[in-house]
Amino acid sequence: MVLSQQPQKPFPEKQSGRLKFAEWLTDRQHPLTSRVITNRVWRWHFGKGIVATPDNFGKLGAKPTNQPLLDWLSVKLMEENWSLKQLHRTILLSNTWQMSSEFNSQAAAVDPDNKLMWRADVRRLDAESIRDSILFVSDGLDPALGGSLLNVGNREFVFNHESKDGVTYDFNRRSIYLPVIRNHLYGMFMLFDYSDASVLNGDRASTTVAPQALFLLNSELVEEASHRMAESILHQTALSPEQKIQELFLKSYGREAGEMEVSKSLHFLEELEKELQAEEADSQKRIIRSWQVLCQSIFASSEFIYLR
Repeated sequence: MVLSQQPQKPFPEKQSGRLKFAEWLTDRQHPLTSRVITNRVWRWHFGKGIVATPDNFGKLGAKPTNQPLLDWLSVKLMEENWSLKQLHRTILLSNTWQMSSEFNSQAAAVDPDNKLMWRADVRRLDAESIRDSILFVSDGLDPALGGSLLNVGNREFVFNHESKDGVTYDFNRRSIYLPVIRNHLYGMFMLFDYSDASVLNGDRASTTVAPQALFLLNSELVEEASHRMAESILHQTALSPEQKIQELFLKSYGREAGEMEVSKSLHFLEELEKELQAEEADSQKRIIRSWQVLCQSIFASSEFIYLR
């Protein structure tokens, strides 16, 4: 084989060589495959790989920040019969993954870029996770598995210069099932740095720009989800207003609201309901609208769309 430094026996005439190639890739004497896989799994969990260029392990790529760790995880992956589940378990049970994002001045002086992971990096969720989280906490996520949501026939134009648009993204299925049209990507995906579907990309960008905030303020997805969530909270008539705030925080942030957060939320609802009196006579609609705005503000908050 061309990629091997050692002489190789020719393949049998009746075989394509794919099996031999696969065996060579996963051979213990060829550690690059396991290193690449391990680095990508690490990057998925931490937002950055041990090798910062997951698509390039060559001389022009970045050097590992912790070569012994990468090698150890790579060998462990092979020893455990290439079990990705076990690799995930090893990483998630480590002290490194369970670090908080708390700042440490002494560590920062030694490693200001946090290359050695002395704390958890604050990072934004990817586009799919933001969408799925909004749908999930508002009880709108359809958990059905499998199938296709592409509603245009094979070889039909889905988008052209005459503004013909035959694709819809109006589904509550998980984002992994949404159609990915290379020249007509879902608008939310484009806003939140979905990768170019035309090329391989193991390291997505993560930006913070104004259109993202505008989407969370004005999009139909967030509008419908916040309305659904507000109605769900208000239907729990056995709960007091304070308990409803706690329920809202638990569903959205996975934690209880502090006393100040409860107080400010109730004050916000009271003030907003007063402002709505000029344009809405129905008190029940004013209440729903007030809670909807509160839910929408939670969806747009940093705590909701950033991992800490």
